[in-house]
Amino acid sequence: MPSFATRYGVAFLLNAVLMTWIGAPQGVWSIWGIQNDAGTAIGEISILDCKNHGHLTYSFVVNGVKYAGDTTTFQGSCLDLKQGQAVKIYYENRNPVVNIAVYNDASETVHIA
Repeated sequence: MPSFATRYGVAFLLNAVLMTWIGAPQGVWSIWGIQNDAGTAIGEISILDCKNHGHLTYSFVVNGVKYAGDTTTFQGSCLDLKQGQAVKIYYENRNPVVNIAVYNDASETVHIA
């Protein structure tokens, strides 16, 4: 399986070119920071709102500190997910507030206090 840097590095470059071309570099630099200084954690989906464009909120813990993030379900159908489902989180080691959930990579269910 390709590494995170390989998978998302190509996505980053394509996204950067596209966003630069249309003038809206939303989120591109966050992915760049994560790619260059990635940490991983297993988190869980805390809020799932399929009616709101597949919006989900997740939480995870790094060094005893709880963090959260949100995204839309761009990797599959929102209807295939459930609250409490495990998600793999990639985050920037220096700043875990910068993070992204990849829910197809996580296999276990966890509960975060």
